[in-house]
Parts: sequence; C-alpha cells; structure tokens
Amino acid sequence: MTKADAVRLAVEFLASGLESAWSVGAVPDATVPHRMRVTVQWQDTPQPADQRV
Repeated sequence: MTKADAVRLAVEFLASGLESAWSVGAVPDATVPHRMRVTVQWQDTPQPADQRV
C-alpha cells in the first residue's frame, strides 16, 4: 500500500463514519462528533504455510 492509498483509505473511512453518525441521528447533521470508535470483529484468516526449508 502506498502512502497515497493509505490516506485515501483513511479519508473514505472517516467519511463513512461521519455519514453513518449523521444518518442514525447520533450527532446533528454537519457537526463533528467528539469521539468516534470503530469495533472490529476478529476474522478467521488462515495462516500462510510456513515457507522455511
């Protein structure tokens, strides 16, 4: 991931969070919440095979 990709992802992430907060009425439209939190669920991702010889 490039720095530009990381910044793009962060902006999309923040915009999505703000849109969600406004759409559910958690904060008034066009205002910024004092805090935002993200809850991430653990994913069962298979571990790559050990490539050591």
